[in-house]
Amino acid sequence: MPLANGGFAYLTTWIDLFSRYVVGWQVGKTMEEELVIEALQNGLQTRKPTPGLILHSDRGGQYVSKKLRALIKKWKCNQSMSRADQVYDNAESDDTHVAG
Repeated sequence: MPLANGGFAYLTTWIDLFSRYVVGWQVGKTMEEELVIEALQNGLQTRKPTPGLILHSDRGGQYVSKKLRALIKKWKCNQSMSRADQVYDNAESDDTHVAG
């Protein structure tokens, strides 16, 4: 997101595909794994999901990090990722973030 001061900010979200609600989010100056982890922690702590929750993302470096995988395992969730070069695999997320 461009900022008024000329800077830039990144928004990462975790979205419940059934309700379409954003259940975890975080804004930061860089799009690194900690931003994604903080957003996921917010969502998991708020929702307290039952084991087996499926977390879907693209294959960005932030989503394949060891720290994120450890958090997903700790909460007994399952990680799902879009296939390489298959933009429609992540259409729900991309559609949510369209400016408009």
